[in-house]
Amino acid sequence: MVTRTRLVTPGCGGMRGYLARAAQYLKHWPCFPMVRHFLVKGRVQGVGLRWFVHREAAALDLHGWVRNTEDGHVEVLAKGDADSLRDLAEALHKGSRGSRVDAVISRELDAKEGENLGPFQIEGAW
Repeated sequence: MVTRTRLVTPGCGGMRGYLARAAQYLKHWPCFPMVRHFLVKGRVQGVGLRWFVHREAAALDLHGWVRNTEDGHVEVLAKGDADSLRDLAEALHKGSRGSRVDAVISRELDAKEGENLGPFQIEGAW
């Protein structure tokens, strides 16, 4: 009698079960943090945008800061996983209730740029 060895143990759902378990495992894989710089242009100062960004970023568990620039824009530096940064970018495009966002310029920075970033904060707010 010839015995065949199964590559996937019985009761595990074959290859489909293996892929489902792998997908569940990868959901919890530690994400490598990314660092992004955003420059928000439009009517963005004096309309609560920094507070809006702070609330959104804190809810997404991002690290970094938001501040006004001297030329009337709002600057954001954020560190987190890719999904959270994408969600923040979407929020920046929408803006706060009283703002008018004309453009959001985004660029990815080297991860080393975010090594010293703490919990998200508003710079120059008081």
